[in-house]
Amino acid sequence: MKTGLPRGIVFDMDGLMLESEELWSDVDREVALQYGRSYDPSRKPLFMGCEKIESARRFRRAYHLTDPPDVIARKRMDLAYRFYRERVRLMPGLAELVSDLTAWGKPLAVATSADQEIVRIVRKRFPIFSAFQSVVCADEVEKGKPAPDLFLEAARRLGIPPSACLVLEDSPNGVAAALSAGMKVIGVPHPALDDLQMQGAHLLVRRLAEVSRERIELLFRDP
Repeated sequence: MKTGLPRGIVFDMDGLMLESEELWSDVDREVALQYGRSYDPSRKPLFMGCEKIESARRFRRAYHLTDPPDVIARKRMDLAYRFYRERVRLMPGLAELVSDLTAWGKPLAVATSADQEIVRIVRKRFPIFSAFQSVVCADEVEKGKPAPDLFLEAARRLGIPPSACLVLEDSPNGVAAALSAGMKVIGVPHPALDDLQMQGAHLLVRRLAEVSRERIELLFRDP
């Protein structure tokens, strides 16, 4: 028996809606070089899904830097803003999925670790963001992912209980945040991750085209 389909669906943005993870690899490669360090792709999962200061703290530890996190964050974000204006693209399958969920009558929100400037850039570039009732940025809540604040605020803005929301996420920090918010999660992991790093997701798929109404319905059935 069904307990009720999800009443709202919350999307992560980077790596899920946008092909931006390689962009961030390039950001980190350039910043590491500025400090005389060699970029290590194995460290990438440490930074995925975090807001900019927490990500900079982790970057600082990973590369043994002495600059404070706000200085490192500024270096990374200056590059990121330029790359988002020039290079970022929508993820394959996103337009079709958003159209299907909208036709299904599900209100949509975005909960992103990006700051408001990045969101401003992508909303200007990509009309698909008009399909989302709300976009919550990391600098609008007290704590970023893996804390649940972003997802709880997204649910609040949709006027829907967290337990009635479904989250689509591509990072371990995002999965942890959604689970902490009491939401069901479909993971769409970045190729740099293995399935164990997405532990806790209720379903893992390889691409957005594999997310369907039927698979969502199954997640919300009684065991």
